[in-house]
Amino acid sequence: MIVIVLMFFLVILFLIFMMNFYRRISMTDAQTGLKNYRWFVKHIELFVAKSQKYSNFIFSVALIDIVNFRRFNNLNISAGDKILEKFAKELDSFFENKSSTVIRYRLGDEFAIIFNMKNQVEANQMLVDFTHHLNEIKFKNSFNNEFEKVCIRYYVSQFASPDDYESYIMRLEEGLVSKKE
Repeated sequence: MIVIVLMFFLVILFLIFMMNFYRRISMTDAQTGLKNYRWFVKHIELFVAKSQKYSNFIFSVALIDIVNFRRFNNLNISAGDKILEKFAKELDSFFENKSSTVIRYRLGDEFAIIFNMKNQVEANQMLVDFTHHLNEIKFKNSFNNEFEKVCIRYYVSQFASPDDYESYIMRLEEGLVSKKE
């Protein structure tokens, strides 16, 4: 009887461990280790609901795109992946401890940052600061061992109350697309 109870306990413990493991990997981008798009959608929906309920709760989101990233992948996809991973690490470390969360937005070379309790002006200034920081860095290209500059374009917007989740995301994506033209 003790063996059966112990086995049952171990099975339950294993199932809890596996559920936590799969939940964690379902919300994390495997390549960069950042939160993924699925995590982003879930949390933006929560932030929108909270902002609509409490007028003093504000947040902003930035969408970021690496300019002409295809040039790295055209040399060698593996080299492009390494530059993407290094960029993600640099982005995450810069915004660490700044009331923000860095996300791999979808699957390409796009990222998002959620700025908790930051208005659009504050979030935009933080990205200007990151751009200056990025201008001082060169990333080693593992294909040709040359050091490469990485440039970004971004669009920042604060959530506004007439928006809902879909209209806010559409505004963000359209804003980033307009920066690409």
